[in-house]
Amino acid sequence: MRAQPKVEPFRVGIARMSESSAATVGMAIERFARDQFAIVSSKLAQVLIVDADRIIGRETLQGLSAEHPGIPLVVLSSSEIQTDNGLVLKKPVSIQGVLEAVRNIRARAA
Repeated sequence: MRAQPKVEPFRVGIARMSESSAATVGMAIERFARDQFAIVSSKLAQVLIVDADRIIGRETLQGLSAEHPGIPLVVLSSSEIQTDNGLVLKKPVSIQGVLEAVRNIRARAA
């Protein structure tokens, strides 16, 4: 029987999020998806989870995209916003919704 090749976890960064929210997302990834995702610094990330309510407007989202070119965003927001570089989830969001968004971005990157 052949061993399945080990799949490297998709590297997830957390940006512009409160410390408590970032800890919650990190713990959820560890609990529900540790074999799929790994929390890393934003410089090493393949996707960034961003709390848009902690930053100011779409211009800042564009600035964040410019800081991390080619890195898609999962944007959490209580407002109706858009991004050309990822997915927007309207708050309140479930951790399962966030994980599904990251899975969708991973599938697009494959």
